[in-house]
Amino acid sequence: MFYPIQLVPIKFSKLLLLNPIAQIMQDLRHVIVSPKALTVAMLWHSSLIRLVPMGIILVLAIFGIQYFRKQAKYFAEEI
Repeated sequence: MFYPIQLVPIKFSKLLLLNPIAQIMQDLRHVIVSPKALTVAMLWHSSLIRLVPMGIILVLAIFGIQYFRKQAKYFAEEI
């Protein structure tokens, strides 16, 4: 987050930009610092790639809610 994504090899930068926070930081860097800064859409050549991290978050949230509902009655006893 503290260095430009251009310093990372391209195969790793694609993986790093699947992180939603990294996407936000790169988009902010593109808007505020320099229009030459890569964004996830530029790197993957598709604006639909932005939906991948959001889908991961949605799946994890659904899994977390289901797990919480299943285990909620035992939370007080686990301490």
